Amino acid sequence: MALTWAKELLGDAYTEQLEQKLETQIEAEYTPKAEWEAAKAKATALEEQLNAANEAIGKFEGLDADQVKAQIADYKQRAEAAEKDRDEKLASAAFDSKLENVLRDAKAKNPKLVRGALDIEKLRKSKNQDADIAAAIEAVRKSDGYLFGTVEAEPAPAGGTGVSPLPGGAKYTADELSMRKAAGLPVE
Repeated sequence: MALTWAKELLGDAYTEQLEQKLETQIEAEYTPKAEWEAAKAKATALEEQLNAANEAIGKFEGLDADQVKAQIADYKQRAEAAEKDRDEKLASAAFDSKLENVLRDAKAKNPKLVRGALDIEKLRKSKNQDADIAAAIEAVRKSDGYLFGTVEAEPAPAGGTGVSPLPGGAKYTADELSMRKAAGLPVE
């Protein structure tokens, strides 16, 4: 390491031996500028991290661990209650839909009145709902048949047979023929 500044400062008192002693002392007591700047940058980054950590810790200041545990337990309980409520509502909607379909198929004239005659809670808790609902509706049909329409087979729609119902296989009646002729329509 050339200590040119030391030569200018000491003038004639400067020697090679003095330069060696100065270099040894400087290396022992001082850090090169590049290392110092790297250490300074690292210290700045660590200081920023420390400030962020202190800020995060500050948010937890004043919190009681038992209080936090109680809040967690409360939130768990609320979540379980909400899930149970949701499941009950879904089961209730499915049951209501099933009952409405069975009442429609049974030709209930007024489904609300038929529902009033049924023990809905018993049917809702039933293990075999389909069979129990059918049996309950059949019991209401026997005791209060006026609540239901008749379950008759609907007549099949008349299909075209290609055979005229008129005598002699005519397409039109006499009145129809005269009207068609007057209107200028074909009579064949």
